[in-house]
Amino acid sequence: MLRDKIAGVTVSIVDRQGPLLLRGYGVAGVSPTTPVDPSQTLFRIASISKTFTYLLGLKLVEAGKLDLEKPINAYLPDDLQVPDDGYPPVLVRHLFTHTAGYEDSAMGHLFVDRADRVTSLEQYIQQHRPARVREPGTRAVYSNYSLALLGVLVAHLNGTDFDTLVERELFAPMQMTSTTFREPLNDSDSRNAGAAFSGRWSQGFKRGGGGYKPQVFEYIAQVGPVGGASSTAADMGRYMRLLLRGGELDGTQVLTPAEYARLRSPPLFRNAKEVSG
Repeated sequence: MLRDKIAGVTVSIVDRQGPLLLRGYGVAGVSPTTPVDPSQTLFRIASISKTFTYLLGLKLVEAGKLDLEKPINAYLPDDLQVPDDGYPPVLVRHLFTHTAGYEDSAMGHLFVDRADRVTSLEQYIQQHRPARVREPGTRAVYSNYSLALLGVLVAHLNGTDFDTLVERELFAPMQMTSTTFREPLNDSDSRNAGAAFSGRWSQGFKRGGGGYKPQVFEYIAQVGPVGGASSTAADMGRYMRLLLRGGELDGTQVLTPAEYARLRSPPLFRNAKEVSG
């Protein structure tokens, strides 16, 4: 914290049985001064959010409702169909492996600084489709857009919105009651986090002038499956324990043995045999 001039840090260390260390350090806010609480203070977990999106897709694959070898257009609603752009179709497996062939773009739309600029996930997919620049399945190149497509796809197949789906399928059975993809949005927005999460986010800061200057909230609900989750150290400890325990947590089998086995199976794609997938 001293070296990098960080205002607040939260730490969770666990083993299969439970927490070994659960601590908050520094402050989550300065007006008023609010200490970091590892069970209450929300931090944005950015692209770790993608792992929840992957798990929702994995569940559909194991249930036989999603085929890794089928084109994604077989599952997307009509208004979100993806054009081929002169390349072979994008398959479901390409969304899981960042190999759809999209260039990645983020500036000016991945995050926005006002709640009234947040669009729907469907609008985002329509308005910010990047170019396809290579044949799918040839190279893994980080693709936020691919995860946005996977998020809307799993929600569509389950007949609900993404936030409700991840709460029902993952956060509720894991008892991660302080984890959400919802944000402090306008009351009229169904993705508003509501009173249960009000005032719990750690404030973003920049160091300067001998103190910390608060920064604006970065909204990403318009593409939530890519990076919209917020959580506490305590809740992320529960998630880590689930992964250590083969998909079971405190007597609840959140991931079936088959789902967990697929999760731990060899990678679907590698750029080269010498590197991880």
